[in-house]
Amino acid sequence: MRNLTAAIQTIIAKNLGNEPVNILEVQWGSSDGPWTSYADKDIVDYEFKIDGKILSISKLESIIKLDHQGQSQGLVVLLSDTGGDLKEIFNNVDIHGKRCILYQWFEGIPLSERFQLYEGEIISPIKWSEGDRTLKFDVITKLSDVEVGFSPEEGLFWYLPESVIGNPWPLIFGSVQNVPCTVLSEIPETQITDVLGAEDPTIESRLSELNIKAENALAVWYFYIMAAGVCGGRATDSLWNSPEQAQFWSSEYQKWLGYQNQYESAADQAIGQYYAMLVEKESLLETLADQKTNVPTTITVSNGSAFPQNVLLDFEIGDLNVSGSFNGNILTLSSVTNPDYVSYDGEPFGFTFVQAGTVLRLLSVAPIIYIVSLIEAQVLNVQAYRTVENGKILVTVPSSYYEVITETMGPYNVTYIKMQKPLSSYESTFENKLYATVTTSVGPNTVDIIEWLITTYTNLSIDTTSFNLAQGYVDNYPSHFALLERKNILTTIEEVAFQARCAIWLSNGTFYIKYLPRDETPVVTLTEEDIDTGTLVVSTVSSEELVTKLIVEWTDNYALDKYSFVLRNNGARYGIKERTLDFYIYNIGELVAKSATFWLIRLSNVWKEISFSTYIDNLLVETFDLIELDFTETYIASGAVSCDVLQAIYNLETQTLDIVARVPIRCGEMEEYPFYKPQNISVNLLFPTDEEINQGFAGSGGIGETVEGGLELESNFKNSGSYNVSTARDLRGPTYTREFSKAEEKPTDVDDVKPEPNFSQTDVYTSTEPEYDYRYPAYPIDAVPSPDEDTPDVESSCFPGKVTWGSDDTYLVDVYKFGLAADPENLEVKQLDIAANIDIPVNTWVLVAYNSWEEIENIGEEDEKIVVKFEYTMQVPVWL
Repeated sequence: MRNLTAAIQTIIAKNLGNEPVNILEVQWGSSDGPWTSYADKDIVDYEFKIDGKILSISKLESIIKLDHQGQSQGLVVLLSDTGGDLKEIFNNVDIHGKRCILYQWFEGIPLSERFQLYEGEIISPIKWSEGDRTLKFDVITKLSDVEVGFSPEEGLFWYLPESVIGNPWPLIFGSVQNVPCTVLSEIPETQITDVLGAEDPTIESRLSELNIKAENALAVWYFYIMAAGVCGGRATDSLWNSPEQAQFWSSEYQKWLGYQNQYESAADQAIGQYYAMLVEKESLLETLADQKTNVPTTITVSNGSAFPQNVLLDFEIGDLNVSGSFNGNILTLSSVTNPDYVSYDGEPFGFTFVQAGTVLRLLSVAPIIYIVSLIEAQVLNVQAYRTVENGKILVTVPSSYYEVITETMGPYNVTYIKMQKPLSSYESTFENKLYATVTTSVGPNTVDIIEWLITTYTNLSIDTTSFNLAQGYVDNYPSHFALLERKNILTTIEEVAFQARCAIWLSNGTFYIKYLPRDETPVVTLTEEDIDTGTLVVSTVSSEELVTKLIVEWTDNYALDKYSFVLRNNGARYGIKERTLDFYIYNIGELVAKSATFWLIRLSNVWKEISFSTYIDNLLVETFDLIELDFTETYIASGAVSCDVLQAIYNLETQTLDIVARVPIRCGEMEEYPFYKPQNISVNLLFPTDEEINQGFAGSGGIGETVEGGLELESNFKNSGSYNVSTARDLRGPTYTREFSKAEEKPTDVDDVKPEPNFSQTDVYTSTEPEYDYRYPAYPIDAVPSPDEDTPDVESSCFPGKVTWGSDDTYLVDVYKFGLAADPENLEVKQLDIAANIDIPVNTWVLVAYNSWEEIENIGEEDEKIVVKFEYTMQVPVWL
């Protein structure tokens, strides 16, 4: 409703032919410069003198756009330029986009009481005519072409990789799941054109292990040979004793001969293992040499010049981590390793082969930045796709891999994720693209979001009265969404308002908003006396505006494909007229259905429309106003009815207002359709009605309407709590029994409760264990076999040693238990047999035998314990 002063309303109410004066003010200079006034007649003897240079002004049109998404206004101005001052301005000033304000004023009241009719901007084409000395231009309501959001080329950055230019940063409202983050840092990669391999890292360890084992096996063999010799000597000595003891010595001979045989058998086993180790060692050396031939020192790549040159860098190539430096397309390698290898565990790791064509990724770069949101956000979860055996799965990224930072950048508090290296470098099966689940402080009330957009991206104001009113009405229908593309600001706020069942429009630099389901109080009541005779026309909406098949899209997870469902109504009446709408502001299914049902009702019915001309005393009526028509004749309804003003054209010459209004009554009916403005209707009113179902108007009306079956089909509409929508028929799930429902059954707002989004996260993090096709054989060195069955079990080892001190049969010896390269242990060792008065010299190399065994000792009268005993012995046969 247009705001008029009391003085103006008094004059207009008289409606006695007091002609108004049109005044146009133009700001030809800068935005803070002076205004120049023109009128359609000279105004003198007042505070200001205004020249009557307005030759004509077209009708002031105000028309609602299709689907109540906004309005467009415009007029055409023709000014006289007999003095040449306008041509002078035209020659020196680009007047395109200059602001204009149209006022009306009535003589007899102060000029300050003039009222504003319209504000807009001059647009092309602009025409100055030399013949009749005039300047003609159009004026429209036009919002500057400001894009919502931000992309990095718009800002000031020292360096931007080409790949990130033009990529919008997410603009998030409310709480959303898995919004794709915009990577700000480039992750360079190319392909290798040569093959590459990495030798088995366990072979060197195995060779070292074989050297020690072979040395020990040889020492054991030597010890057993020496022991066998000693036992053989004792057997021979037993034969030299007296004949009367022959039986005893025969037994003694057999005992020592048995010892000798057992030691010789053990020696044979030890020397056999020694030679087996030599054979394996030789084979491994050949394998290692062959593997090294497949580990080149340089490889070629595609587009190597795109990487830093002659600088040592780290790369990932398939399963390998590589260090090297580029010189053109040549990569000189300094190291090639498989990051999966940790340490030698006695098993082979295997040769790693990378085929030509494998992707090379640069690892040693600056931290990688992922933009999460232009609005400060709380990051609840970060996920990424990971390749598993059966495809890809979205999994949670460990929080230790990244850091969340919020930083002020111009008008934004930007939240971003910083990683020190690409995600794929932690685990090659990861993809590097990140998805964040976040919540921000702007939203989820839709009106709050629209207000933020207006105040952030324009210098226009809002009408606080209408915004506060609508804010309360939409509070139960929260908007949670992310804007991932850049659109014009007016387009964006109109789309958001439309999805929230609101209309928004700009009038004289101020935004107004209206909640469409609400049945408000009319601004004026008109009767036949208010209608200019002969101007009333009753019509219907154009069939081109009808939508009987509404395809609805939405999402609650930006990492997945959008959901969709189909709503049908009046297909039997008007045929199939299809349209697709993306309700992207909602991530809760029941809210999508609520809004989509509202628009299905508005778009699938043929509504009556009425047009007429009324007088200047109704000048307060504007587009989007609700007016009541109370006619004695039944032109459109059986009684008084409230209608939405779709178009209000003020004819400045005739001083009349041409109105087109939408009547909430369908063609062929005389009563208001209850679902047109359903905010406060009864919860018992269900859509579609039983009458519509019985008449066959609900749904498509096609032959498939009655198809039934027991097929177990999975709906493509996401469950949201207990709400379920299918593409075929029942929208309320199996517990709902109304057969032909195609939409939300209760369009009313009564009893609606504010829902919250429900996010599900997959925390799976799996790995596939690698498998190998060869094993290293073991070489156990058996203990010296026991000569007697009742001898306790003995564990033996043999080590090299060097005598450091001693005499007779007791010596201190440096024993090398872990090879000659390791530090020795100085131990007391007993010489088994030695000639009298002979000492073994210091620094003599010996073979030391270690024997350990278990014995049972009594403790008290009844208890006993197992005691481990051991001894170190050696035999230097030269001094026997």
